[in-house]
Amino acid sequence: MLKQTEDFECGKSNAVIIGGPTASGKTSFAIEVARRLNGEIVSCDSMQIYKRMDIGTAKATKYEQSAVPHHMIDIIEPWINYSVFDYKEAAEKCITDIIARGKIPVICGGTGLYINSLIENRQYTVEEDLKIRTELEQMAENGEYDRVYQMLCECDPEAAEIIHKNNVKRVIRAVELFKITGKTQAVRNADSLLTPADIEYKTFILNPDREILYSRIEKRVDIMLSEGLYKETEAVYNECVEAVKSGVASSDTVDGLTSLAAIGYREMIRHIFFGEMTPEEVSEKIKINTRHYAKRQLTWFRKTPGAVFLDIE
Repeated sequence: MLKQTEDFECGKSNAVIIGGPTASGKTSFAIEVARRLNGEIVSCDSMQIYKRMDIGTAKATKYEQSAVPHHMIDIIEPWINYSVFDYKEAAEKCITDIIARGKIPVICGGTGLYINSLIENRQYTVEEDLKIRTELEQMAENGEYDRVYQMLCECDPEAAEIIHKNNVKRVIRAVELFKITGKTQAVRNADSLLTPADIEYKTFILNPDREILYSRIEKRVDIMLSEGLYKETEAVYNECVEAVKSGVASSDTVDGLTSLAAIGYREMIRHIFFGEMTPEEVSEKIKINTRHYAKRQLTWFRKTPGAVFLDIE
């Protein structure tokens, strides 16, 4: 499999993308690719950007990060929301700097939206309508969130498939954007495409056997719990509560913070702070949600332009 990652076309700057579902072995694979190509890792994970969220996001260990330079990890506080626009802007600076130093960027992660933003050189405009957003937020606060989610299902069912129902902020934002533009997320994404970037991205997707993947997910969750996911979640949540109280957070409520919607953290928060679920039930819930997420990731990656799938047995 590694041999395939060494095949480049001439005429453009080169970069390798290693994608795949959670627990597919992307990190170790990407590090080996970077070693062989004299490269540096650029993380492409929407949760590994957050500081002190190490266990639940399965960041590369300090030892692994010492093997080759890593970028786009631990760059933002958990109480700050970070968009695909923010990611693309920062990641491209890292990528161009790596190329300028004569090395190969190896982009590694499972956030398909971030990967596509690089491959397709998407340009994002920040469109807002505070009146619409406030109305939707008030509906959610007044116990009518199911109505808001139903709006999304009706106006943009494809987006509703991608966005988790519990991610209130993203659901509201998706409905807001539809009301502003009259376009679905898929149409807006198509409109955002420009001519190909100067960087030639070679995209490889790790595609493990389903039973192997599910077994890895089970083991990973068990390891996270044994390594201290409880304490990590407790600390991060309390930090975010204080940030909201002091007015420095991106949201007026902790429920509006993207970081706390991550799988593993959101289930643990319900257990620790709201007394929901036994420890055994939390473990099983995280495993189930992670399996569902891995399935959604693979569905997304199958639509990634030019991606080469590498089967893992």
